[in-house]
Order: sequence, then C-alpha cells, then structure tokens
Amino acid sequence: MAAMIGALDPSAVRGIPEWLTLWWWCISTIWSGSLALGFLRAKDFPAALMLETVIGIAATSLALLPIITWAGFTAWSAMTAWSLAITVCVLPGLARTGLRVTRLEELGLFLLCCASSYAWALPTSRAADVLVVTGRFPAWTDYFIHAGEIARFGPYPAFGRGLASMVDVAPGFYHLASYVLPATFASLSNATPLQVAVSTWLGMSFLMLTLGVAAVATALRGGTLAIASVAAVTAVPDPSFYWLGNGFFGFHWLLVTAPGSGYGIGIVSAATVLLLLWTSRPRKLLLVGSAVLGLCSVLLRVHCTMLFAPVWASVTFARLGGASLQTQLVKLATIALVLTLLVTFVLVAPLREALGYRLDLLPYLDVIQHQDAMVRTDTVYTLLKAHSVVLAAIFGVAVLLLSAFGAPLLFYAAYLAQKLFGHEGKLTDFIPGLFVLSFVAVTVLAPPPWTGDITEFKHRGFVLVYAIIVPWAVLPVVELCRRLFPPPNRTFANLVFCLAGVAAIAVPLLFGRQMSTPRFAWAANFFNTRVDPALFSLAEHLRIHAGPRDVLTFDRPDPEVTLADQATVVTALTGMPAFVSRVKVYSLRSDSLAKTVQQRELLLKSVEEASSYEKAGSLLERAGIRWYLVNSSRPPQWDPTGAKADLKAGEWLLFRFDK
Repeated sequence: MAAMIGALDPSAVRGIPEWLTLWWWCISTIWSGSLALGFLRAKDFPAALMLETVIGIAATSLALLPIITWAGFTAWSAMTAWSLAITVCVLPGLARTGLRVTRLEELGLFLLCCASSYAWALPTSRAADVLVVTGRFPAWTDYFIHAGEIARFGPYPAFGRGLASMVDVAPGFYHLASYVLPATFASLSNATPLQVAVSTWLGMSFLMLTLGVAAVATALRGGTLAIASVAAVTAVPDPSFYWLGNGFFGFHWLLVTAPGSGYGIGIVSAATVLLLLWTSRPRKLLLVGSAVLGLCSVLLRVHCTMLFAPVWASVTFARLGGASLQTQLVKLATIALVLTLLVTFVLVAPLREALGYRLDLLPYLDVIQHQDAMVRTDTVYTLLKAHSVVLAAIFGVAVLLLSAFGAPLLFYAAYLAQKLFGHEGKLTDFIPGLFVLSFVAVTVLAPPPWTGDITEFKHRGFVLVYAIIVPWAVLPVVELCRRLFPPPNRTFANLVFCLAGVAAIAVPLLFGRQMSTPRFAWAANFFNTRVDPALFSLAEHLRIHAGPRDVLTFDRPDPEVTLADQATVVTALTGMPAFVSRVKVYSLRSDSLAKTVQQRELLLKSVEEASSYEKAGSLLERAGIRWYLVNSSRPPQWDPTGAKADLKAGEWLLFRFDK
C-alpha cells in the first residue's frame, strides 16, 4: 500500500484521521479492481492481486476524472463517495468469505513490486526539497508542468479553473487521468503540487509498471518468471548503457522523466494479460475486457494505446477461426505484409505528400542518429541517405530498434526462433514481435502533434514495448534454470531468484539516480536546472496568503521558454493558476488559444503602461488577477520605487490587488 503514495514525506500527511482515510482509499481502489476482475470472471488468475491493483488504479482515476472535472466535486468528496460506494459493494462478499490470504506467493510478489516501486521513487521524491535548499531541481523540468496539471484536480487555487498555466481556458483530455489519484491524496496533506508530482505521481507510476510486468510474466509461466522479470525491468541497466549506448532511449530515464508512461504500461499490460487468457480460454468477456482496458489507456497514456491497438486486432484476427498455429501464423503474416506495404508506401515522396500530413520519418531518424551515443552510426546513415532514402530509412529503423530494446530483443528473437524450429510455438509467443511491428509502424506513420515535436508520438512509447518484451526474453533463462536444477535439487535456483528479488529493491536504492540520469548533452537545458531562489520566497508568501480563487501573473512572460517559465515554477510551488504563461508553446496552437495568449499579453502591456496604481489595479481586478509580479530592474511607472509592493524578494516585486 505504501507504494501507492510513492515516497511522499510522511510529515506532509496531517494526522491520524488523514492516514486512516488514505489507507481506506487505497484499499477501496484495489477493491474496485477486484469487482472488475470478478465481473470478467478472472479472479482465479494466479496474479489476480496484481491485476486488481492495476485495474483499480485505472478505474478509480477514470471514474473520478469526470466527477471532478464536470460535476465540480472536490477531490476529497469525489474519492470519499467512490470509496463508500465500492465498500458497500464489497462488504457483502467479505461478510461471507472473510479476510484471508489464499496465495502467499502472490502476496510476496505484490510486496516485491511495492518495495521496488518505492525504491525507484525515493531518489526523485526529494527533488522539490533539494530545489529549495540548493536552488537546483535534480529532475526534468517537465515536472513543473505536471505539478500544475495535478493542482487542477487537488486542494489548490487552480482547482476548477481550467489550465493551470492559462487560467479559465478549458483543457483537453489528453491523457490526464494519471494526475487524479495523486491530486486526491494531496487533499490529505500539506504537500505542494511539485512535491506530489515527484513523489506520489512517480511512485504510483512505477507501481503500475512493476505490477503490470509481474502480471504478464505470471500469465506466461508463473511467479518465478514474474520475480525474474521485475528484477530485469527494475535492476538491469537498459540498452542506453551498452552496445550503441544511445541515451535518448534510456528506459529508466524516460520512466522517471515522464511518469505517465508507467500508468500506460500498467494498464496495457493488464489488457495484454486478459488477451493472453482469452487465447487459452476463449471467453468473450476476457476479450471485451482487454479491449476496454486498451481504450481506457487513451486517458492514461495515449502513446501506449497507439501501440496496443494493432496488437489486439492482430491477435484477435489470428485467433478467431484459426485452430492451428499454421493458420494463425498465416493471418499474422498477412497483417505484417500489410504493415510492410504501408510503410513502403509512405516512404515514396510523391505519395507521401498526397496523404496530406507530414510523417517526418527521416527528420526523426536524423534526430536519433545525431544523439550522443557510445557508438556513432550517423556516418553510415548519411552515406546511405545520399544514395537511397529507403536504405537509409531501413538502416535508421534497425539502429533505432537495437538502441531502444537491446539485449531483451535479441533474447526474445532467439527464444522465438527456438520455438519455431522446435515446432513448439504458440500464438502468444508472437505478441512481443507484434508490439515491435506496431512500434515500427507508429515510428513511420505517426505525424507530429500541434507543438511540432516530431519525437512525441514516435519515441515515447518505446518503454511499453521494452517492458512487454522482457518477460519473454527472461523466459528461456528461467527455463534453463529449471532444467539445470530439477526438483528436488532446486535450492540453488530458488536462491538465485531470491537474489533477483533483492536486486529489484537494492539496485534502485543504490544506483537508481545514476540509471535514470539523462546521458546526452542537450539534457543540461532541462535537467538539474537552476531556479531563481527568490521564487521560493514569493511562493511561500503566496501559499500563506492565497485565497481559493487567486490568480498570479508576471508582467512579462518569457517568450522564449518552452517548458517551465517563472510563472510555471511558482504555480508548481503554490498550486495557484497563472493568468498567462508558456506563451511560446501556446502560441503555436492554431485554435483560439493562441489568440487568447495575444489578448492577455496586450492586457499586461496595458497594465505596465497604466498611468496610476489605481488604474493598473482596476485592469488587473477586472481580469481576476490578485497577484502581480514585476522585476525590480524594470519597476512599473505607476510605482517606480516599489513602495506599494506587498513583498520584495531578490529582484522581484510582488503586488497584491484585492477585489
């Protein structure tokens, strides 16, 4: 349970009633997954507890999202009502069966996943405190943005005010569900949104990841494989540390940098487990449940949905009406051929332009080839590109696959070849291969988002494929151990797997920071960046004096900062929404948001040029702004000495305009 709140400082939780409420919420979350699994008639699955937790977190997040967003319930009231409803549904069954543990192995595996998740979250969970002490943020700057998103759902002034970085602008539903539970837990604590982001949000992400991998491995070959797979995912260095050594494909780096990935991996892993169960016991509920979970991943991590949908369709198509493996393979080969033809089709320049959107495959491969890596392949790529675009694309994709999946992909390929040559293959053995094919198709076909970042859809999903491959890659090692140490001589093998479990906890504790630190030069602009210490004093003052509807703004939003400008940082530290921030990225929008940015910048220009303090205050109050921050090197003409400022901190003046 502790892993469900990550590594949040215990002192942040207010008291015993809040702790009891928190535990009740956690148990109710798992119970909601248990109800879902019971409806699917899959409670006899050996890793049911893992599935119940993953599905419960997803179901609770998705249920609370519309209640908080549309119905206007606070996070505390929404979660309490949900937990009460789940408890009422579960209590009759508990009265009949009682509370008892029937599978100690399953409970041990669950606790291993919790402990490993806690170990991975712990180093980063102190980043917000380190920031205040040192002035540097030892994590990726995206956390400031994520903290603002969490503030929208939690007990902060940003609640119910739309985008935290552009107050009262309606947000979209771009995989926001992962923020809901961390924001809900924050209603029981004194934590800032940034503290919640680097601890609870990250901790639950790793919990979803480890439980999902454990569930897939258990479905394949039981608890032994699950322990080995969890250890391989959490304790073994990823491919960015060996062979080509491309840091941009650091598995652990991206999991810590973008914790939404763990939520997507968890829910898609659960969907994959149901798909695996359906191939052996074809009940429609399992197939439908797998599809529903796959669709739900859209609101958790859309990148994972893009990769899982083709796999689900492929397996379903191959299994339906295909009794023999040969028939199923023919169907899979047909799908692979269609994908190959599609990829080839979009590589032809005239036809590609006829599609009406930019694919940006070669520009993306250019980015990959010119990343910092231990082994450089850009020279070969450039030579091939000069002679043949198709050959360059094929070479670039091959380098990409080796960089992203490394040894697990080769181990899986060897395992699959052995199964095929031994005529022992099953349809489920091809699932990781289908994920790889899906990844290649997305790499080629996915267009850039509105921000213009060509890596967004093509790159971010590789962590899902890596996590899915690992159980199949570890499987031959586990089978070899079983053959070398058959019963009753299993003592040594059991010792090895116990050590693997210990490594899954010890390695993240000892080396997690090094394993997740970005290893490419341009990361210096986004990792361990310096933050103006005066912003901490401003944020503390705002937290003490903030009202429930307060809004802040800086007089001149930085037009060059894409991710975390000054307003974004203060919002992350206070939970107070900004009138306008991140103007560079929002100005790229083609909808009304770009126009809103322009209008708000004009208003701030009018405030700056106001003839008197009263005139400036009138403009700000009409816009709903209470806190106005100005750099003392350019004080407003209506208060050139800063005498009317509510606070002076460093080079900043903080003005307060009460309604």
